[in-house]
Amino acid sequence: TMIHYLLPLYRYDRDNPYFDLSEIDVAQVLQEAIANVQELASLYKAEISTNLSAELPLVTADFTALAQVLTNLLQNAIKSGSAEGSRISLEAKVESAHEQAEHRHVVVLLKDQGLGLTERELELLFYGYRQTAGGVEQSSGTALGLYLSYQIVRAMGGNLSCESKLGAGSTFRIELPLSPKSVAEVL
Repeated sequence: TMIHYLLPLYRYDRDNPYFDLSEIDVAQVLQEAIANVQELASLYKAEISTNLSAELPLVTADFTALAQVLTNLLQNAIKSGSAEGSRISLEAKVESAHEQAEHRHVVVLLKDQGLGLTERELELLFYGYRQTAGGVEQSSGTALGLYLSYQIVRAMGGNLSCESKLGAGSTFRIELPLSPKSVAEVL
C-alpha cells in the first residue's frame, strides 16, 4: 500500500499533489489504523491506548493515506517493543501556534516505549533506505515507511516529526490542518 503512494509523491515533488483531500474525522482514522494492527499487536503483546480530546474538529486530509501513515507508525512502535510487550499511546488534540483560528491544527501523538534513537538516527529518520541500529528487524524491509509517511503527511499540508532518546522510546507528532469548515466554526 505504501508503494502505491510512490507515484503520487513523485508528482508531489513536481508541485502536482495527487491526494484526495477532504474533511475527515481523526478519531475514525485512528480507529482504522488500530484495527489494521490488532493482529500484530497481539503477536507482540503490545497494548494500544487512546486519549482523544472531546469534539475534535475535522481536518483536511486523505483518509486512506493518513490511515496508512498511522498504521505504519503503529507497526514500527509495536515491533520496537520488548519481548514482554509494550505500551503505545495515541493522543489527538487541538493546538494553535497563534490565537488565530487559521493557525490551529489537530495534533496526533504516538508514544512508544521502544529502544529510542540516537541523535544521529533521529537526524536521518525521514530519509529513504536507512534503518536504525536499534531497529528490531533491520534485515527486512526497505526502510521506506517513515520516508513515505513523512512525504505523505507533508503532501497533505501537515507535518510529521519525532522526539526520541536512546533507551527512552519515541514520540511521533503529526500536525494536520483544520478543514475550512472547522476554521469557520472556530471564528
